[in-house]
Amino acid sequence: MVPNTTLVSRNAQSYYSPQAPSTAVGVTECLIGTGLNVRTVTLNKPILGLTLHINNLDASYVDIVQQFPGGYRLDKVKSNVSLQLQNSGTRIRNAVPMGTATCSDDAAATNNPGCGSFRLSQNDGPVSRFTFRNTPVGAGNDGWYWSLSFHEASLTKAFTPSTVTAGATSALSITVTNPGTEGAIPLSGVSFADSLPTGLTLADSAVTTTGCGAAAVNGGEPVAGQTSVDVTDATIAAGGTCVVTVNVTSAQPGTYTNNNSNITTSVGNIVPNADATLEVVPRAALGLQKRASTPVDVNGNGITDAGDTIRYSFDLTNTGDATLSDLAVNDPKAGAVACPASVLSAGTSQTCTANEPYTVTVADVENGSVDNDATATGTSPTGQTVTSLVSSTSTPTTAPAPALSVIKTANVQQITSVGQVVTYSFVVSNAGNLTLTNPKVNEGAFTGNGELSPVECPAGVLTPGASITCTATYTVVTADLSGGGELSNTAMASATTPAGDSIISTTSTAAVDVAPPAPAPAGGLAVTGGTVAWSAAGLALMLIVAGGVIAISRRRSDSITEV
Repeated sequence: MVPNTTLVSRNAQSYYSPQAPSTAVGVTECLIGTGLNVRTVTLNKPILGLTLHINNLDASYVDIVQQFPGGYRLDKVKSNVSLQLQNSGTRIRNAVPMGTATCSDDAAATNNPGCGSFRLSQNDGPVSRFTFRNTPVGAGNDGWYWSLSFHEASLTKAFTPSTVTAGATSALSITVTNPGTEGAIPLSGVSFADSLPTGLTLADSAVTTTGCGAAAVNGGEPVAGQTSVDVTDATIAAGGTCVVTVNVTSAQPGTYTNNNSNITTSVGNIVPNADATLEVVPRAALGLQKRASTPVDVNGNGITDAGDTIRYSFDLTNTGDATLSDLAVNDPKAGAVACPASVLSAGTSQTCTANEPYTVTVADVENGSVDNDATATGTSPTGQTVTSLVSSTSTPTTAPAPALSVIKTANVQQITSVGQVVTYSFVVSNAGNLTLTNPKVNEGAFTGNGELSPVECPAGVLTPGASITCTATYTVVTADLSGGGELSNTAMASATTPAGDSIISTTSTAAVDVAPPAPAPAGGLAVTGGTVAWSAAGLALMLIVAGGVIAISRRRSDSITEV
């Protein structure tokens, strides 16, 4: 009796011919006498569609013995004419002894009996262990060869992309290809799992399956952080392909090799056929903060307008985990930018500056501001270009708008006497947005009969919003008091803009009332306020004292004239 055999060799591709393939795994039996010989075969993994190849079975028969519930079933694939199935399909028998070591094609004209291929299954499922009995017919030696083979479905893996930065995702695709060669069968109800390399996990719950039947991935509930891809109840048609795709990620840079040894399968038909490697490189990121200086007032007009200059600087920070090289700043308005170093290690910063200041244009003034965008770039260790987010500045500009005002006032409201001095004040204000020089007051219409003094203004510059007070005086003359009415004086202010143009204010008028003249004396005697009653009886008395009355009246009249 030959000892039991455990087949642990690599899987052998199935071959449907009486002649077994060279990759088939088996043993040669040499039986002596007529006794029963029993052989138990244990496979290292269950097999779907296991094929038993028999070569040179002489006048003997082989029984496949039931060892598990559900029993075994043999299906003839190919055999020569004398090798047949008997006893409800569990016995292979050759009724015509013929000692030959090889089998030829399955054709009656050229065949050798005692050869054939038979598919073995357990309740239409995979087979992991079986026993067959060989009973020679008659005395003598019975030498024969048997072997096993089955169809292989290759399993491959791939990462797309194969290089990512730390924290980014890559799509892991697991592909099982079931060839459609002769005699191929569907792989039904199979399962396979891929244990991810340490440090690699599912990035999210996204999963796709194609050509896998009703397969479930991770129990139908894949979640981020899981460390394996478990596919169950997959069905892969003969000639079909099952593809399972998930997203994976790692926060740590490194090389992650997903080896064939990471794969486990429910059946030996699925053969891991290729490793897959994912390169996780340090995360590369670049930060940029652009800054604009206070504009230089080149023309000295106090505003930011055409011709003024702005200098730009740029703070670059390596916000990633990888060293960046070939650093550069791209700014269409700043022009060429110089940086202290072309390489920044992770977490470090530097300030770059534009070689030349930017000159404000008329278009910038019309726009109302100098708007400027910039980006920075660098190169990661993998050669990829890393670009910062856009950093922007906006410097307000102002259109020139010169304006000047003057307010004239007098220090009295009324003139009353000759020689009275009136002081006029002129408040000159810069009401625009340009610095003005040479401010002065220009007198206009004046109703006085004398001469105004020159207007005196403090020397200096009028910045926007600033004011000065100028003064002039006038001495009242007799003619000013004769007509009554008012003493009116009108003036305007002027100054010079930075461009050399003259700016003139509107006019301002100050009016001073003239006191009315004293009333002229009335005719006859002045009334003193007493009431005199005249009568005929008193006429004589009046005549007697006439001389005294006249004297009194003269004195009273003289007194009024002096007033």
